[in-house]
Amino acid sequence: MDIPKVLKLRDDEEVYVISSDGSDSLCLKSISGSLLKMPKSNIESSKFITEITNFTFDDLRKYIQFDEYYQMMLASDLSDDMLKKLREIMQYHNEVIYGKTYEDPNCEMYDSDFQCITKYEHID
Repeated sequence: MDIPKVLKLRDDEEVYVISSDGSDSLCLKSISGSLLKMPKSNIESSKFITEITNFTFDDLRKYIQFDEYYQMMLASDLSDDMLKKLREIMQYHNEVIYGKTYEDPNCEMYDSDFQCITKYEHID
C-alpha cells in the first residue's frame, strides 16, 4: 500500500513544488488555515530549488560510514587517480542522499532536513 507524502504548513508558510525538468511548478501558501495555489506563471523558479529524495536507512548508514572514510582518506597521500576514484564514490553517496542537484554548479546547498516517513496499517 502506497501512502502519499504529506506536508503540513504552519500559518504564513509556503512551499514551492517544481518538477525536475522545470516543466511545471506550483506554490502552496498557508495563510491562517486557508490554502492558496499559484500557477507556474507567477513563480520565478530560478530563485529557489528544493529537492526531496527518498532513501533507505541502509543508504543513510552507508553514506555516514563512507563519509568518515572519505574524510580520513583525504588526509592521506593519495595518487591523483585514487583521489579521483574516491571523489566519484563520494559523489555517488551524495546523490543518493541529496539528489542530483547536489552537483549542479549553479546551486549551493545551504540546509538539509531529514525526516522519517513511517507507514502504519490499521489493524481491527
